[in-house]
Amino acid sequence: PPRAPPPPPPHRAQRGGRKAMDDFLQELKARDAIRGLGGNLGDEGPRYVPTPQPASVGGTIKGGYQGTTNLCVNNLAPTVTEEALQRAFGAHGEVFSVKVMWPRSDDERRRGRNRGFVSFRSREDAADAIEAMDDSMLEGCRISVNWGRALREQPGAGTGPQTAASRNAYRHGAAAP
Repeated sequence: PPRAPPPPPPHRAQRGGRKAMDDFLQELKARDAIRGLGGNLGDEGPRYVPTPQPASVGGTIKGGYQGTTNLCVNNLAPTVTEEALQRAFGAHGEVFSVKVMWPRSDDERRRGRNRGFVSFRSREDAADAIEAMDDSMLEGCRISVNWGRALREQPGAGTGPQTAASRNAYRHGAAAP
């Protein structure tokens, strides 16, 4: 009887056990885990380097995203405008930009609550605003204020507070309102 041909040799990517892509994916997972713990990446590769812990406010850690001056404002009444947010938060420091996120789905519209973002020029002003505005009333609704992710455009890049209308006017070459 004829003998079966020998199996072909393994592909070069499969030699030595694990594939290079598996090693790369494992490294990415390790980096994400370290970042999730609040650590930094050292020069020698992923390792835990403790970052300074945020100050405790009212018994809870409210340090949020490091270095950001952006605040997330939840449970806004449907009547709240960017100008109203600017006035309310402007009392706590110089505001860089304001954005109200309008509902995009029927479910969001039914709930009748929106979310907004307020970015300050300094982190200290943003922290003061969280202290003063979190769990306060704004146009009949109790709002919650937390740290948000950093903006792409960092504070100090423009003059005066920005709203959606002024950003759109700038993009399209018109004078800001």
